[in-house]
Amino acid sequence: MMKDNRFKSTYYVPYQPGFEQKINYRHFIVQKGQPLWGMVSDFYQFEVIHSIANEICVIPDGCIDFLFRYGHDGITQTVEGFYHEKRILPINQEGCAFGVRFL
Repeated sequence: MMKDNRFKSTYYVPYQPGFEQKINYRHFIVQKGQPLWGMVSDFYQFEVIHSIANEICVIPDGCIDFLFRYGHDGITQTVEGFYHEKRILPINQEGCAFGVRFL
């Protein structure tokens, strides 16, 4: 079976500027040669404390994210990334989150 490499980009790395300054944000970029390269851009984790940030700016990057947030009220799952223009999103849940950003 031949692999289809049409969609694997060696140049495009999605980026959301400002995340590192607003929230406690860490991420792992999937590198070329790793099994998920070309499908997953990165895995990320962040922690939200309301006294630090109550909103964040998100720019369209062409990616879809699976986001899992966990806090005092339990776990919520969302699919993010359908924005066509820059958005300011409220951060209304304290706690941690884990995400997977798909190319």
